[in-house]
Parts: sequence; C-alpha cells; structure tokens
Amino acid sequence: MARLPEAYQWLLAPVQQTPQSPLSWEAHRLSGQEPLAVRAARKLKSQDLLFLALSGTRLRMDLDRVPLWRGEDVSLRQLIDNFARYLYLPRLGGPEVLIEAIQDGLGLLLWRQESFAYADGKDEATGRYRGLRAGARVSLVADACEGLLVHPDVAARQLAADAAAQGEPPPDSSPDGPRSATAAMNRVPKAKRGPMSDRCRDATSAASNWTYHASAGMQAASRKRSSLICPASWVRASKSRSKQKLNCPKGLQIRWLGR
Repeated sequence: MARLPEAYQWLLAPVQQTPQSPLSWEAHRLSGQEPLAVRAARKLKSQDLLFLALSGTRLRMDLDRVPLWRGEDVSLRQLIDNFARYLYLPRLGGPEVLIEAIQDGLGLLLWRQESFAYADGKDEATGRYRGLRAGARVSLVADACEGLLVHPDVAARQLAADAAAQGEPPPDSSPDGPRSATAAMNRVPKAKRGPMSDRCRDATSAASNWTYHASAGMQAASRKRSSLICPASWVRASKSRSKQKLNCPKGLQIRWLGR
C-alpha cells in the first residue's frame, strides 16, 4: 500500500474543445504524497480541467457559444444534465457549482449584456414567462430546480411590456446600463444634493467589498475590490488618485449593506 502513490502517477483526462471537434486525451503526471483523488483534483484544477466555482458571465458565454439555449430559454435541469454529460463544457465539481453561477449571473446589474434572466415557468399558450426576474439574486437549490433561464433580450421585452401595462417607466434595458443610471441620478436637482455623507467619504480607502444601495430601490453604487461603480456626478476625485469622494444626493439615503 505504501508504494501505491508511486505506482499511479499519470492522470488521463478526456478533452473536447467544441461539439464538432474530436475527443482527445491529455496525460498529466501527478506529484505529492496525498491520496490519489486529492492529487488528481489538484492537477485538474491547475490545468483548468475542473471548476469548483464558475462566474455568471462565464456561464453566459457558454450559453451563447455552444449554444445551450433551447430557443428563447433553457431549463435549469437541462443545463445541469448538459454540464454533467458533455466534455466541451467546463467540468464542474457538482451541480451546486452551476447553481451558484446562475445566482451570480442573476444578481448582475448588467444582466442584459453579461448574463440572463430567470423565470419560474412559461405559459406555452401565450409564451409569457411566470415569475420573471432579472438583476436580483434568486435563491435556488440544486435538488429542486424547476425554473428556466431566459435569454436577456426576450426577458427585457416582457419586463418593458409589463411596466408599460402598469403605467410605470420601463426598466433600464439599454446597452448603456450604468450610463442610464447616471442619467437618472443627474436628474436630481443640484440644489437637493446635500453635503457628502461622512460614511461615504474616502470610498476607495474603505474596505474593498462594500456595496451601496439607495433606499428608493435603485442600486446607487457598487464597490468590489479596487473598482467603484456609481453615477459620475457623485464622484469627485481629490488631488490624490488614491482617494475619491462621493457627493450623495440628499433625496437618496445611502446605506452600507456589508462586505
């Protein structure tokens, strides 16, 4: 038993770049004294042959590249089966990795350009999606996934039609999402823009993963790591490039949501 790690040193991984390309095998030599499964998993991860995390934007790329859409949507169960079956898709550690990628994509502000929408179901007679949501995080469970991922262009049309039917302004679905948000903030009269909030000062020197939201329900600004996304009229750069300050509109209360 002590010689087993020395006897089994090669990992053979099947690879297929596209649905049309032939299947090939890659040989990778394993090193270390850990159990065989641990060494194999480490090697697969280092070669991008095993993913324990996947972003929503990467999932959207695969949806469009293959493509995986079944017309205007695709069921979550179908996606889980596809990723478990086809070698030309990223090899995932389990269905929960795909579910987390879907949740990540649904929470993106630029969902129309970079991810997708979610619906609980579809009325086949009318073609209307039930429980259609986008740009908001949705709680999903890998063992009970009955919903659909909806193509963002189709979702944007239905959301705009729903808003028009209710006499509400349509949700922002233009390619210039952040700029549209900036334009909306710029409509706040300058006279109503109060002094900078103490908690908004020195935003770039604050903790790196804070997210700002406006109490009116509009995402005012989001900060992830070293980047700050917010309406341009709110940001005033100081002489030092390492600091930026937010001019917060008085009509919107900004609160810290957490890291």
